[in-house]
Amino acid sequence: MKEERDGTVLAEQISNWDLTHTLANPPNVARIPPHLVHIRQYAMDVAYVLPYTAAETHKTFKKRIYDVLMSMDEAKHSTP
Repeated sequence: MKEERDGTVLAEQISNWDLTHTLANPPNVARIPPHLVHIRQYAMDVAYVLPYTAAETHKTFKKRIYDVLMSMDEAKHSTP
């Protein structure tokens, strides 16, 4: 997750759950508490997105994430 300020609880947990870089596919989300459904879903989805690079802006990275997730959703709905 980008743009989280260092020192926040969320930034600390993202680091503890090792979500700051590319994850193995499929990711092991069992280490993330089940009641944090949105973070578990993020961990599963981000495994399909190439990591952020210094050559792109946060805005283009967010757009790329959105495009990948939209493509995945469209593929899911188009399979018979």
